[in-house]
Amino acid sequence: LDRLRNEITRLTTVKALNVIAKSNSGVSLKLIMGEALPLLGTFLRKTNRALKLSTLELLDNLIVNYTQDITVLMVNELVDELPRLISESDTHVSQLALLHKVVP
Repeated sequence: LDRLRNEITRLTTVKALNVIAKSNSGVSLKLIMGEALPLLGTFLRKTNRALKLSTLELLDNLIVNYTQDITVLMVNELVDELPRLISESDTHVSQLALLHKVVP
């Protein structure tokens, strides 16, 4: 979690967690889920486009592969962040945000 809080290592950590989340390795992320999801939600507000895209991809993989470890409250907090991502200036991010909004 310290690597997610560090601005320099944040993007690399999100990408590494994404590799774990989409793999079938059986590694449990349950222990960090409670603190990591709110942090990931804040990354959606950042101006770093690569971080936003990687975070959206990670969230998608976490929701698909770790549903049992995610509470309704966690999902609601993330869904509240999604409307801010929808804009004409970045249609790719908007598309991914809309997909998450429609299919949580």
